[in-house]
Amino acid sequence: MVQYNYPKYKEHQAAHDEFKRKVSELRKLHDQKLLQSSQLLNTLRDWLINHICNIDKQYGAFFAETIKK
Repeated sequence: MVQYNYPKYKEHQAAHDEFKRKVSELRKLHDQKLLQSSQLLNTLRDWLINHICNIDKQYGAFFAETIKK
């Protein structure tokens, strides 16, 4: 993304950083028995599906255009 000057790189990186922060927080809750495994797994699944289907699609289109040039 950096190499090809992807214009939404910082936004994309911020989404990953926020995801890591949230997973860390949820894991702590799970470890304290305050969150069920299924809740953690649902959060992970939902984020990954939404991220891949929306955010990753955006950079996929960008790279497809960039490589054509």
